[in-house]
Amino acid sequence: MRAKLTTPRLRVFRSYVLGLLVISALLFGCGGETTETLVEVTRIVEVEKEVEVKGDTVVETVVVEKEVIVKGDTVIETVIETVVVEAARKGMSDADYVASRENCTTESPCHPKILTDFVPSSFSEAPMLTDLVNAGKLPPVEQRIPAKPMVIQPADQIGPYGGIWNLAHGGSGDRAVPSRNWQDRSLAWATDYSSVVPKIFDEWGANGDHTVWEFHIREGIRWSDGDPMTTADYMFWYEHIAGNKEVVKSLPFWMNWGGEVAKFEAVDDYNLRITFAESFPIFAEFIASGTVAGPTANGRKGLGMYAASHYLEQFHAEFVGVDAANKLAEDAGFESWAKYILNRNDAPLNTDLPVMTPWLNITTIADSQWILERNPYYFATDNEGNQLPYLDRVVLTMTEDNNVLNLNAIAGQYDLQYRHTKFANYPVFQENASKGNYRIQLFRAPGRHQTTIYFNMDWAGDPEIAAYTVDSVDFRKALSMAIDREQINEVYYLGVGQEGSYCAQGSTIWMEDSKWDDEFGVLRVDEANKVLDGLGLSEKDSSGYRLLPSGERLTLELVAPTNYHIDHSEFGEMISQMWKENIGIDLQVQPVSKSLLGEIEAGNEHMGEINVTGPFFPVLESRLLPSTRWGPLAKQWADDPTASEYGGPEWIVGMVDDYYAALSKGPVERVDDVQAGVNALCDNVPYIGTVTGAAERVGIVKNYVRNLPYPLPFSVFGGTPGNAFIETLSLATQER
Repeated sequence: MRAKLTTPRLRVFRSYVLGLLVISALLFGCGGETTETLVEVTRIVEVEKEVEVKGDTVVETVVVEKEVIVKGDTVIETVIETVVVEAARKGMSDADYVASRENCTTESPCHPKILTDFVPSSFSEAPMLTDLVNAGKLPPVEQRIPAKPMVIQPADQIGPYGGIWNLAHGGSGDRAVPSRNWQDRSLAWATDYSSVVPKIFDEWGANGDHTVWEFHIREGIRWSDGDPMTTADYMFWYEHIAGNKEVVKSLPFWMNWGGEVAKFEAVDDYNLRITFAESFPIFAEFIASGTVAGPTANGRKGLGMYAASHYLEQFHAEFVGVDAANKLAEDAGFESWAKYILNRNDAPLNTDLPVMTPWLNITTIADSQWILERNPYYFATDNEGNQLPYLDRVVLTMTEDNNVLNLNAIAGQYDLQYRHTKFANYPVFQENASKGNYRIQLFRAPGRHQTTIYFNMDWAGDPEIAAYTVDSVDFRKALSMAIDREQINEVYYLGVGQEGSYCAQGSTIWMEDSKWDDEFGVLRVDEANKVLDGLGLSEKDSSGYRLLPSGERLTLELVAPTNYHIDHSEFGEMISQMWKENIGIDLQVQPVSKSLLGEIEAGNEHMGEINVTGPFFPVLESRLLPSTRWGPLAKQWADDPTASEYGGPEWIVGMVDDYYAALSKGPVERVDDVQAGVNALCDNVPYIGTVTGAAERVGIVKNYVRNLPYPLPFSVFGGTPGNAFIETLSLATQER
């Protein structure tokens, strides 16, 4: 008998912790003795209520349930909340629509809703698809979507159908565009990250100790070529992609949870069972996040949890034979079938690959114009039964020169552009907004530093220098104390950012202590010089640069990726000047392309680099695991610590242990492990932060764009703007 499936309403991790800090005071008295078992947990439960607003009737969620647990018993109290509801904006002029968005606030956001227990009574489709149905080239819409489609109530309005979303991308290496924009994850996050919501899976649940998970696939769901999507596609990935060491040489950590490979079982065509060796309570959240993601993001690496078996079998040696598979690969210019099948499973580079995304590829990410067209079999509708997406096409123009991209954005040439727009251009964007017929929407992310200096904890290119950059945390702290963060804030963030160490006080709920800022997050030139002198670096050459004990000049070399919304090499030159004047350290910055940077990181060739950091969600974004930016060998080990040992710094091993310990526990129990890992990261300074709290992205949005949520929380794990459910984006017709 299979476990009862549910659609869990998981609270976002930040909310959990804030509540739990209060709860802990109730649970424990002095000395840790239990005083009373009383926990109050609030969860959102969606119900429908009709609310009359200026003659229009709209549906809103207005009920909150409180679970009060007293000595093991659960009492549920239902509280009715008053909700202010706006009238629908459909038919508004652009000017009135933009003005109406002033009513969208953090307290009352304009967000889409996933209606989990609702199926429209009838279905409609885009006119371009109706033409194909009438011509006999496509089945009717009722035969193309699941019996229970994913139903999305848009943030603003229903439709209209039609139109092209014009934007830019940075080239074939700009993979965040497909992985975030058109997600094909099996589960998803709500826009505000308050819960995991259904997507390909419409039901899921686990046994009592979270070792056995069961998932139900929407019955009747199809790939973009019309072929049924079933558990066979998950089993194909498990047995023949991830399970084939020629294709995937090292499994991701979640597949080896508990030290054993997870077991996938197809109960039937639509029910999938996954068993882990140890408790894995956070698994559903990982499926909805970039950790697992889907094949559009991870297919080229052989990951993503499922794959189009009916298409990929023709390239796989286990199905067509080794000789035939290698011959196909050789003819296509690949050295082995294993590398070729990864290429064939890379949607942005293979227009033949069936997909589960709202739009399918007509051209590739490597073309000057990357064109996508609506997926006629996409499994989602709006709440009136209109099959999504609303937009017919997406056209991305390759623009590798970031300055050109920003000039085009200023001129209003993009419908919605959020990547690579420079915050330093914000005043110019504002000045030209009316002329370009666009509005500006800022995206913010907690704990993100967009100008950060990384030191590679695995680098051994010059042992004498590595003794400082790798082995000496005091050396890295001295470098941090020699940075004028106020100048950086003014130049790059218009003075609105928060200056401090990477672990700036209050930048996230995990960084409430001021000790890191106080010690090395402010400009303290005299103290920095004193520390460096004490490390045996007191001698200088005729140019004023410090010398190594060997007599050679101490030269730090950092690589910096180009074509980013902040010029990292320019930032590096500013740091170079500060370190020269303040502490006599020679810094050389080497600009590199994103693709070359990836090769350098993979080869563990870099002493360090200048780059951004991700938003600081330590669990869901794996911030307590090493990255290739500051520990390529450590990352390779940490992805599966059971497979090998790591010979690098011991604090990294301890931090990784804390991370995995946290994943095996529930939200309450994991807090101490997460905080211990955060403290280890902050204490050991593998990278130096400068300014946080400024806008993560400057969104340039045409005034005729509808259904873009506001505000739109930014995260990497949620894949912003994927959490906007951009299949509901539409273009108003009145003033386009």
